[in-house]
Amino acid sequence: MELKNFRIEEEDWKKFKELAREEGSNASVELRKFIKKYNEEKEYRRMFDEIFNDHKETLDSLAE
Repeated sequence: MELKNFRIEEEDWKKFKELAREEGSNASVELRKFIKKYNEEKEYRRMFDEIFNDHKETLDSLAE
């Protein structure tokens, strides 16, 4: 695992850490979970779009 840096407003960061701590977690764990979920959702969307576009003509004809 690598250390990454990013910019965020101080108040947003404090609130994020506080909320994560209240949930029994920490900012690093929650950021990793967010990134993993984001990547999965975007990949699923990409796959859906490819399938949809491959079959768009057929779907359009069925909708008529």
